[in-house]
Formats: sequence, C-alpha cells, structure tokens
Amino acid sequence: MALSRYAVIDVYTLEELRRQYCSSDVPGRIRFLAQFRKADDGPRVGAQALPFDIVFLAAQDDSVEVRQWIARNGCFDLQNWRSVLDGVPDPIDAIVNHLKSDPDPFVRACLYENQELFGRGNAEAAFGDATHLERLALVRNPALVRATQLIQKLFDPNNTELGIDLEQRRELALAFISNPEAQRDSRCYSGLLGSGQWIGPGDDWAIYESSNHWDAIWRLAAKWPPESLIPHYVFENISTDDVVKKEVYQHCEDAALRCAILEGCSSTEILKLGIKDSDSTCQSIALSKIPRWLYDSDPSGFEAILSSDDKEALSGLARNDSLSVEVLEKVAARLEALGDHFGPSDAKRTIERVREKQTSRGEKPKATPISRLPLVILLVTGVVVVLGAPLAMALGFGLIGVALAFLFDRRRYPEPTQPRL
Repeated sequence: MALSRYAVIDVYTLEELRRQYCSSDVPGRIRFLAQFRKADDGPRVGAQALPFDIVFLAAQDDSVEVRQWIARNGCFDLQNWRSVLDGVPDPIDAIVNHLKSDPDPFVRACLYENQELFGRGNAEAAFGDATHLERLALVRNPALVRATQLIQKLFDPNNTELGIDLEQRRELALAFISNPEAQRDSRCYSGLLGSGQWIGPGDDWAIYESSNHWDAIWRLAAKWPPESLIPHYVFENISTDDVVKKEVYQHCEDAALRCAILEGCSSTEILKLGIKDSDSTCQSIALSKIPRWLYDSDPSGFEAILSSDDKEALSGLARNDSLSVEVLEKVAARLEALGDHFGPSDAKRTIERVREKQTSRGEKPKATPISRLPLVILLVTGVVVVLGAPLAMALGFGLIGVALAFLFDRRRYPEPTQPRL
C-alpha cells in the first residue's frame, strides 16, 4: 500500500493541517476532520489517524457543532501526537476530560457514543456514572453491542440493579434497538450454530455467545407490555433463532405482536402456526409467505381457501410470489367474484413479479392450450357439409362454434417448461 501524505506527521505536515483547519468555516472543519476517519461505522483505522494536536484544537473549538462531532467521532491515537500536549502525561485523558467538562450537555453526551472510548470493558461503569442523556448516547454506541450483560439487564423489566425507572429503561431499550450495529450483529450471528455454515477457528465461542444474547433479548422483550413498543421493535428489527421465535410466538397473546413475528419469519413451522392462528391478519401474513411446496403438500386445504369467502386469507395468497401464475389467477378471480377492491390488483402485481422471475431465469411459457370446443364445432360443421347442407349454413355453424368456444373457455394458463415457482 502506498504511503499517503499524512500517514507520518512531521512539523511541516502538522503545520499544513493546522492551517487548513483554522482557515475553514464550520462545515469545512467538520469535512476536514471526517477525512481522517473510516468511511463506514466500523472501527477507526490508525494508519492515518487525526493528529492529536488537531483533535485538541477541535475539542476547544468555539463551534459546538465541531466539538460534538469530535466528541462522537474522534479517533484518539497517540502515534500522531506531536507538540500541543507536550508535558501532559496522558493526552488522551486530557482531551476526554476536557470534553467531559464541556459547557454543552449534548457535547458531553456525544462522547459516550464514541466507540474508541466506550465498549464492552467499561460499559457498566460508564453507564453508572452517566446522566440519562449520556446513557441514551451510550446505548447507540456500536461497540456497546458486545456489552451483553449490561444490555440484558437493561431489557429486563424486573431488574433493579441499574437504578433507573421503567420509563427510562424503556427509552434506553428502544434507543439500543435503533443501533444499526445491534441489528447487523443479530442478523450475522443468530441461528448460525447448527446451520451448517462454516465457522472459523476461534469464532465458535463468540458466535455461541452472540446467538444466546439475541435469544435472551427476544425472551426479555416478550415480558414487556405491547404498548411499550419494545416487543414490536425487537421482533421487527432483531434477528434470532427460529426455535426462539416459535417459542415466543406460541406464548404471545397479542395478535399485533404475532403479526410482527410472522412478518420477519421464513420458518415453515412458524408459518404453519400462523395459518392456524385465530387472528385473520396473522393468517393472511402467513399465507403470503408460505413456500410453494407447502401449498402442494395440502392441495385440498388450500383449495378450500380458494373456494371460500375469506377475503383476508385470499389476500394473503394474492401477495405470495412463490405460487404459480395459475393459482394466483384463481385467487384473483375469486377475489373479484367477492367484490374485493384491492386483492385482485395485488394478485396481478404478484403475477407480474413471478413472470419476471421466470424470464430472468430464461424460462419460457408453453404455448397456450387450444380449447377442444372449436374442434368439436368444426367437426359437426364438416358433417353437415358432407350431408349436403348449404355452404353458407356450414360457415355460419363454424363461426358460431368458434364464438362459443372463446365465450366458454376464455381463461388460459401458460405453463413454464421448468417446474413452477
């Protein structure tokens, strides 16, 4: 990798950076600082860290916007410290303490979202010393995802160790759910054990611990009342093992929460529970997600839905793009017969998606089957001609036969050459 201009700081480049910083306006100074941090929300890179001298300038900046940015995003790396803090035994503590004593409470709070300063090792101590505003920043810190003990205590409504009331606990739990790193981590690790996916050396314990953590979060979220919104947002945004989802679903008494579980579910076992749910919306969601093979395994049960007056169930099937075009057209026809206003349009849109999938895989529909009725009518016409009937009468019979054939046999179902979706 080529050595960049500011990878190694000397007196010359430090002065160049200082002048760039001081000559910029507030948005320009923030853009200047941002170029020294990683583009995404992952760990900072120290190969080209922001010089400590510039960090200290930003921490003392007259603009509150600059101070809050450096508090949240500052990469505190001693390798590029040069001159401003000469004689200070611990320059990191000097800058952090300066920001902790900032006159603006929001700047002080932003410091707790800095993943260079707070994480698994010091999360509980930081939580105990922080104000509620600072705690709201702390639970949004990407590094806090690994502080599993603190997070599980936070989500437990019966826990009394943290010294916070239930409303503060609710706000903090919701803030943690909104943490993108928490959502990503749960998707990466939940359910990996036993999935057959390769796990590298040394990774098995970390994955096991993370998977158990998200299982625990789901079970703890289920203890909260629906109006707290915690179970809803956990079920919707945090992933976990299907066994845990099924367990929570079976014990959940709130239909809206069961719907939230089904919306994020692909497990056939849970979808079967949804199809049999007493709530019609749960049934509809489950029917919109069932795989084609499950439909084929119980044709009589699903044919009963196709011939029923259950608009919710039919609307669910109308949104299911794993079904064949033939089945979806039957669903659309039934919903039209029942006078439903939205279901037929949903089915038509789903048919378009199914056909697009077939086209993208190079599947071509077979020729439309020709009705036998015109052939029968033409045969009768031929017999009439042979028996000596006038030609005009024969042609009339033929045209009438073709018209009747298309009148009584309008629906045609193209069949792909490969197995249907």
